[in-house]
Amino acid sequence: MRLTTLGFWWGFCLSPHAASRLVRANHLRILATPVYTPAACLGGYYSSMIVVRENSRFECLDDLRGSTCAINTPTSHSGMNVLRALFAPMSRNGGFFKSACITGSHEASLLMIAHGWADVAAIDCITYALLQRRRSRALRGIRVFCCSSRFPAPPYVVGSQVSDAEVDHIRQALVETLATPDMRHVKEALLIKDVVDLPPHSYQSIADLERRALQSEYSEVWDLAGFRRGRAAHIYQMSARKEYDVRKGRLLMKNLFEAATAEEIKERIGRLGPDTQRQWGKMTAAQAMAHCSTTMEWALGDSHEPRMFIGRIVAPLVRSRLLRDEKPMARNTPTAKSLVVKDERDLAKECTRLSALIDRFSEGGPQSCTKHPHTFFGRLTPEEWARLMYKHLDHHLRQFGV
Repeated sequence: MRLTTLGFWWGFCLSPHAASRLVRANHLRILATPVYTPAACLGGYYSSMIVVRENSRFECLDDLRGSTCAINTPTSHSGMNVLRALFAPMSRNGGFFKSACITGSHEASLLMIAHGWADVAAIDCITYALLQRRRSRALRGIRVFCCSSRFPAPPYVVGSQVSDAEVDHIRQALVETLATPDMRHVKEALLIKDVVDLPPHSYQSIADLERRALQSEYSEVWDLAGFRRGRAAHIYQMSARKEYDVRKGRLLMKNLFEAATAEEIKERIGRLGPDTQRQWGKMTAAQAMAHCSTTMEWALGDSHEPRMFIGRIVAPLVRSRLLRDEKPMARNTPTAKSLVVKDERDLAKECTRLSALIDRFSEGGPQSCTKHPHTFFGRLTPEEWARLMYKHLDHHLRQFGV
């Protein structure tokens, strides 16, 4: 039996919200539902974590009235349907939030909250647990406000043309495969304990949740009327400037707050050696790394320089061009005299020093960023510092061919 010819779909390819609609329309048949290991899951059911900023003063749901909510996608059960149903009974004249915005992913919603661009979001507990394990930095500055009720988890499904006998065979093969010792590490990585056979009508609870919210005449989160009424969400401003990809849910330009980007830069630093030759400029590799460390100390607030007069005149134009995309900096770009390193330096020591500063900046997040203006560019937001530091480091690593 070839699973590809049967249209076998894995759980997270289809949300439980979409699955319930397609099953009711007889387009799909539910094969099995995963049983996940996070504490917020039970049997084949899961829940959403309602999250806010760690240092926010929200203590009860009504405190969130007039705030900004972030939604991963309008068709998401865990990120939209749950959030809407939670606040629908508390709405007034069809509204509760000051504004709402679509971010494109759960991780992007967390980013918006951590940076102060949104106040609350619903994150499915499985994604939350995976981030805790694999990318804990994504949860920095976030606290769980409360948990939603449990609903059937995203199921494994097959096409409606698959016969009862074929469904039984596939389900049995899935159960037997997951029970083999070789699958232990796979299940641990996916946070899956087992699978269960939930009846199709159990997914009706998701549709009922939507129906009750709509009956309350609360439509703000659904049609983003609150977004249109309220102040423009920063994520849309960034999208309009082509700095943010809503579909991918990430900044288009790399920045040093991203753990993967910081690791990439450190790996490239590790490729420098005593024999590494520069492709332009005058500094040796050791001097260039010392130079980069000084700029990282500026970004962290360890030191700062007074504003340059020329920067006050041309910085706005240069900054907008430099930080709008990932186009590399031009070769032999001028630098401040205080940043030029002329004495001999030890490459290994300078690489270790720079890597440690990158870790401090990346792990510290926006809170670790300096409040002092850049000597040339002037006042920068933490996000602009993070992009500038990535671009500067990338520039000098390219200088030495790594």
